[in-house]
Amino acid sequence: LAGVAWFVLACLATYLADSIETFMLVRVLQGLGLCFINAVGYAAVQEAFNERTAIKVTALMANVALIAPLIGPLAGAALIEVAPWRLGFLFIAALAMISFVGLWRCMPETVDTRRQRPPLSSIAVDYRTVLGNLPFVIAAFAIPLLSMPLMGWIALSPVLLVENLGLTPVQYGLLQIPVFAGLILGNLLLVWLTDRWPLGRSVLVGIVPMVIGLALMVGGETWSAGQAGWLVGGMSLVSLGEGLSFAVLYRFALMSSEVSKGTVAASVSVLMMFSFFFVIELVRVLYEHLHIWAYGVSC
Repeated sequence: LAGVAWFVLACLATYLADSIETFMLVRVLQGLGLCFINAVGYAAVQEAFNERTAIKVTALMANVALIAPLIGPLAGAALIEVAPWRLGFLFIAALAMISFVGLWRCMPETVDTRRQRPPLSSIAVDYRTVLGNLPFVIAAFAIPLLSMPLMGWIALSPVLLVENLGLTPVQYGLLQIPVFAGLILGNLLLVWLTDRWPLGRSVLVGIVPMVIGLALMVGGETWSAGQAGWLVGGMSLVSLGEGLSFAVLYRFALMSSEVSKGTVAASVSVLMMFSFFFVIELVRVLYEHLHIWAYGVSC
């Protein structure tokens, strides 16, 4: 709750930013608030529900968590056509405030608040235990490795579609619709299949449309360069596979360590963010020299 409140205040502060330095500072403060929400939220779901129910809930949560960066450009492009960009942060703050009320009223408490709190010094020990657990590290790195095509698309699609192909911001936003439709479909399929398949099979099945989608992207751009349809169609298949995989991989990572789930979830987030930062920057540099091939082969 404190993290959500912090995030709301940081969004409101963005409205008042009068320089790029101030703007970037309050964006960093927003990120700090999101850290609390991300780590605690996923951990609470895993502790509050049994295994298969937790995967279903996480899949439905992923519809919001993974689609937000995709739908953002569409909403932002529509907003700046009719209103100042600062209004977007007021809109985000209002949505976060609705989340605050919902969490305050409905979020289950999974921690015994009456027990004695461990000393702060134990936090470092917990992190060493988690990060020294090889099965956890493997499971945690599997998430960003499989999510990288979609994260790379979020980072590079403005360059691919707007700068290189000359599309307008509105056209760019509309072309994101098939991509997040594929993600929604994948998550809904996972919810339906969770009680029918052994855990983990959906990940192996999800890799198939991902590989086909990436082949379409690279092959289509090789033989008919400049056609956005190949890029968007291929990425839609990639998103379908991502939807079938994300929630299961997250469950595997969180359950691979006996340390408190808040610490494990925070460790997953750190490894994910580090991986995204490193690989996206690497792909960006390669893209400047090899264009779409760099992105496709990296994925």
